Amino acid sequence: MAKMVMSNIVGMLLFMEMIVSGFRFGVDGLSMDYYLMRCPFAEQIVKNIVSRALQDDPTLAAGLVRMHFHDCFIEGCDASILIDSTKDNTAEKDSPANLSLRGYEVIDEAKEEIENQCPGVVSCADIVAMAARDAVFFAGGPVYDIPKGRKDGRRSKIEDTINLPFPTFNASELIRQFGQHGFTAQEMVALSGAHTLGVARCATFKNRLSSSDPTMDSEFAKTLSKTCRGGDNAEQPFDPTSNTFDNLYFSTLQRKSGLLFSDQTLFTSPRTRAIVNGYAFNEAMFFFDFQQAMVKMGLLDVKDGSKDPVRRKTEQREMEKMNQAFEKMKMLVGMEVEDEEQAPEPEDANSFSFMDDFNRHCTLSTKQRLYGFAICFVSGLACTLLSMLVFFNPIKFGITFTFGNLLSLGSTAFLIGPKRQVTMMLDPVRIYATALYLASIIIALFCALYVHNKLLTLLAIILEFGALVWYSLSYIPFARSMVSKVMVACFDTEF
Repeated sequence: MAKMVMSNIVGMLLFMEMIVSGFRFGVDGLSMDYYLMRCPFAEQIVKNIVSRALQDDPTLAAGLVRMHFHDCFIEGCDASILIDSTKDNTAEKDSPANLSLRGYEVIDEAKEEIENQCPGVVSCADIVAMAARDAVFFAGGPVYDIPKGRKDGRRSKIEDTINLPFPTFNASELIRQFGQHGFTAQEMVALSGAHTLGVARCATFKNRLSSSDPTMDSEFAKTLSKTCRGGDNAEQPFDPTSNTFDNLYFSTLQRKSGLLFSDQTLFTSPRTRAIVNGYAFNEAMFFFDFQQAMVKMGLLDVKDGSKDPVRRKTEQREMEKMNQAFEKMKMLVGMEVEDEEQAPEPEDANSFSFMDDFNRHCTLSTKQRLYGFAICFVSGLACTLLSMLVFFNPIKFGITFTFGNLLSLGSTAFLIGPKRQVTMMLDPVRIYATALYLASIIIALFCALYVHNKLLTLLAIILEFGALVWYSLSYIPFARSMVSKVMVACFDTEF
């Protein structure tokens, strides 16, 4: 009982702290809690989608990290890498340097799901940044948070990709180019450590095989020659653990087995060799410097939103805009507009029909939603506290305690809407915890009202508490995985 009361109190304090911290804005209006009130489950949606994608294809981790890098180094972190080419413009996406980028479908899926819940709120640029962060974690890398609030750019031109580092750059050229974006030599080496994930195509390193390269191990050169027999598109991993984020990349540089010239030069150059040695010896130091550099990179040339909108789709098709303008012109001159322009019916008009009607007739302002949340949550907390006073009366205790829990659970419906509340509860990530939690409430109420057994009631409440904790952790990024690791560490002990 005391744990249940404390969890409610701590939950309220954490919510108040997040509300306060949500108003602490950083660079260019960015904030860690930018979407707290605008779209509170945006990060969870991205995390779940990235997790599922990497379970199906672990190689996508490298693609998502690389996409974020290629986006930020060209016109800033504005999702211009997602914009499609048109008849009159070749976009960044179709540059030779970007043809091998992967993971667009992950960003598209996350954007579509977020738009269904929070239309026009979360930018594509933030989704790209969050996906890269989550990909690093799920690949075994460090846990870190990033400021949100970026806006999407409109410009995407192939000629701008000249600003990307070339695989033939030496250390001095890399230091100079990264320095133009405000990075130190150490930050450049840390960011280069992202090559611990993924592969490179033969076309990017075959020039090292045409002549004897003294910086390359002879056995490794034979391996690359064998790889390139498959043609320019043949792939070679950067290090032996290409789907795991670790510091093995730097160890390969020490062994003269760097894949690209721009990789090996980091160890060859006296200006960066000590940094490589440090990261090869100390993975924790690499993780710390990498996450700091990634946060810094995510702030490059952030759009302020005065001229740049939040795109409703990941790609921005200029031809669609022209077609829409043409249809408007047809209407002005009295021409008939094609039926296809009419708004299509929803694919499933009957799904959630009751909840849709309920949502349409319950449009509350942000202030009203906050009041509703606070009243329900405080009332639920009060009922939980009162239930302690009548614990020895099973009927009163069961009714008061259960009512308090239902009020606390339902309070968040004021913030996100009842339909979204039900949808989130039935999400595959937490559906079992939801079912167990609701079942334990019914069992506790049954034991209190009909069985009149305090022990069974208490056991049901303990089960209810555990299900509630596991359910709640699903909304906190990486919480479940961290708790699971702690529990395994605690119980996996030899006596």
